[in-house]
Amino acid sequence: MVAVSGITSLYYNMIIGWSLHYMFSSFTRDLPFASCSNKWNTPDCKLKLPTMTCEGSAKADDGRCLDENSKEVGLWNKTLFTEATGRILQSPSQEYWERFVLQFSSGIDQYGFPKWDLVLCLLLAWVICFLCLIKGIKTTGKVVYFTALFPYVVLFILLIRGVTLENASIGIKYFITPNFNRLADASVWKDAANQVFFSMSIAGGGLITLSSYNRFHNNILRDSIIVAVGDSGTCILGGFVIFSYLGYMAGQLQVDIEDVAADGAGLAFVVYPEAVSNLPPPTLWAILFFIMLLTLGLDSQFAMVETVLSGVLDQYPKLRPRKTFVILAICILLFILGLPLTCPGGMYLLQLMDNYVGGMTLIIIGFIEIIALVFIYGVNRFCRDIHVMTGSTHFLFWKVTWRILSPLVIAFIFIFMFVDYKPSTYDKYTYPTWADVIGWLMTLACVIAIPIVMIIKISRESEGKNIFQKIRLLCLPSIYWGPALKKHRLLVNYVEGFQVDPYKILQPRAAFVNYGFDNSTEASLKSDNQGSLGASRISIISAASKCTTATAKSGMTYESNV
Repeated sequence: MVAVSGITSLYYNMIIGWSLHYMFSSFTRDLPFASCSNKWNTPDCKLKLPTMTCEGSAKADDGRCLDENSKEVGLWNKTLFTEATGRILQSPSQEYWERFVLQFSSGIDQYGFPKWDLVLCLLLAWVICFLCLIKGIKTTGKVVYFTALFPYVVLFILLIRGVTLENASIGIKYFITPNFNRLADASVWKDAANQVFFSMSIAGGGLITLSSYNRFHNNILRDSIIVAVGDSGTCILGGFVIFSYLGYMAGQLQVDIEDVAADGAGLAFVVYPEAVSNLPPPTLWAILFFIMLLTLGLDSQFAMVETVLSGVLDQYPKLRPRKTFVILAICILLFILGLPLTCPGGMYLLQLMDNYVGGMTLIIIGFIEIIALVFIYGVNRFCRDIHVMTGSTHFLFWKVTWRILSPLVIAFIFIFMFVDYKPSTYDKYTYPTWADVIGWLMTLACVIAIPIVMIIKISRESEGKNIFQKIRLLCLPSIYWGPALKKHRLLVNYVEGFQVDPYKILQPRAAFVNYGFDNSTEASLKSDNQGSLGASRISIISAASKCTTATAKSGMTYESNV
């Protein structure tokens, strides 16, 4: 998860850098992405080219209507125009994005060199991230009250304006009309899974990192539902906003909605700038929108960098007094690694990283997590843990979800992706094979630690006569597993022999101890305190192998499946 958060933060901060670039560009009377009179614009840039009968103008053989100065004033035949000229009209916001901000190359093999303006924006994004993180999670958490509510105000204003535009209904109809034939397309399932995993930060480490700051008795079940419903509702709201403007732009350019703008991260920098340029006064709304985009991006970026920071400090606790320097080192390293994204071909690399690290990798890790929960730790014990924390006794829905629905759905999507695997694409560009190999290597770099650590742990396990016994022992929690505070450990009365104060048995090591599963600490007990070790492992083994039950003082009875 640390690797996933680290790599994701690389390209996520580039998106924040683009937001800064647009925000600074908006501090002008005439927005640069709202007109076709700039040096980077081409003849294909059109603010409005309506379909007409050419009354009062001349009909050209290529489907255009020309005035007395041979200037285009409209189209009398859109199909003829496209076939004769090969031109696809573009909005000024799209040309600003592709020809000025990115200076978009023709492919990932035409990479180019870093653009100095994007390098400065990326540097500023990392400086902001550094300055916010050194104040700690409590300070950044207070800012979220503004950054989480302000975007909804802007989105609702954009929605009200968007639905009043001409042809907005076409875009909204396109958004809400299902195409059931696409269910047979593996890419649809993959994109849907990627969206759910990434938008909810599932398997990325951010949720675990931030939830570690919660109170022990925080209602995690309620929070999970709020996060899921809130995220889904926000995505639907954003969909109505963006597709209302896509319909408007498609009507103005006389093209299909699919041809208005490319998908991916660039969509926010094409459609939304077009949207705010139609709101009076456009400069004010452009600044507000990109400030909103900046704050939203920083919220997510804080969580990802905090995940990397927590991983480093937990593994090397001696660095905690030098936390500021650790944050600085992480930000500098990630800034340097992110410089290739500022090149003309950087968008291709960003999309590749998003497809594999922000998508495929999260699905793999999520599947491993659910398998570990169901078949290693045990759903029943997990429910008992949640009961101790929240007092909830209603787990039927969660058990069905964890045991059946989640593993089957993730496995289905994962298998379906491989059966119908296709090379990566961005808009109409297909990546070369070597680019997809790089994407798979990035995925491998994020998940390879799981089997490597497993092999190392098995090789170091001194108990167990064969590999299966060793694996079984390694799947059992150590005596340190459980709540951090003693008053909360007293509540864990459903595990026979559970050590309320394990530190009286063994002094903690100077180096970091993984309190969940640290076999090296347990092995050191064998010489002088075998009984305590046995109490920790034997109590759990008996519950699993003998199918015994444990009854909590609250009256709840559970069948163990640890």
